[in-house]
Order: sequence, then structure tokens, then C-alpha cells
Amino acid sequence: MSRVRPGCERHAARRVSGFTLIENMVALAVFAIGALAISYLIVDGMRLAKMGQGETEAYIAAQEMIGMLRGDSVAAINYNNVNLSSTAPPTGGTPEDLNLEAWWAALTQLPGTAGSPVIAATGKPRLQASIQVVSTFGNNQCPCNALITESWGQNTYVVATTVDY
Repeated sequence: MSRVRPGCERHAARRVSGFTLIENMVALAVFAIGALAISYLIVDGMRLAKMGQGETEAYIAAQEMIGMLRGDSVAAINYNNVNLSSTAPPTGGTPEDLNLEAWWAALTQLPGTAGSPVIAATGKPRLQASIQVVSTFGNNQCPCNALITESWGQNTYVVATTVDY
């Protein structure tokens, strides 16, 4: 029969209950992976929200321009082949130019359009916009079809509409 020294029972029980260093490290690794996944989801959600905000603002700016075209459908054809960029913003004093300046002011609120007019990495303008207005009957009068394109950063928003009399 073996003899157990006094106090050894307590040490044996302590070894059985509790976690080893390896078990703690595995648990910490599982927690870290979960925390990284959650932080990735949060960051990705914020990126998508920012992108959605930009698309909403682009939609609003395009709708403002559509309203201007429809508000004076006789002059809508004058907006054909309008091409604007952050290196060539609208200037002038005609009513059409004032409308373009108001539209441009809305476009400059898009995310990522602040700063230098040219993207240093690509050499392209930071913000571009164009309007194409084509007469339905080919007589340079409305009814006509308008195509509005707004591009900023890597995003592009395009809307087509009909402008009646």
C-alpha cells in the first residue's frame, strides 16, 4: 500500500481543476478571430454606408438637374454635350450656366470630391459630369431624351429621362 504525503491530495486536485496554458491560448485565439471578424463587419458596413450616402447624394443632384431641364424644356436642348470636370467647372452668366453652377455645387458635396481637382495616382479629374440631350424627332426641340452622368472617385451614377414640352 502506498502512502500519500500530507498535502499532496490538495496539489493533485489543483492540477485536475482549472485550465492549462495551451487551453487558455486556444481560447484566446478563438476570441481574437471572432473579434477580428466582427471588426471587419463593422468597417465594411461603414464603407457601404458611405458609398450609399454618395449614391443618394448623386441621385439628388441628378434629380435637381432633371428638374431644371423639365422646368425650361424649350432650352433643354441647349444642355446637349455639356461636359464638366473638377479641372473645368462651369462658368458663365447665362441661365443655363447658372443652372449648371447650382448642379455643380451639389456634386461637390459628394464624398471624396474635396481636395485637389486631380487624383494624383491616376491623373484623372476627381469629379466629372456630363449631360447629353437628344431630340426625339431629330429637330433640335423637345420632346427629347436626356442622359446625365456623374462620376467621382471610382463611382459613377447615370440616369436617363425624357423631357417633354
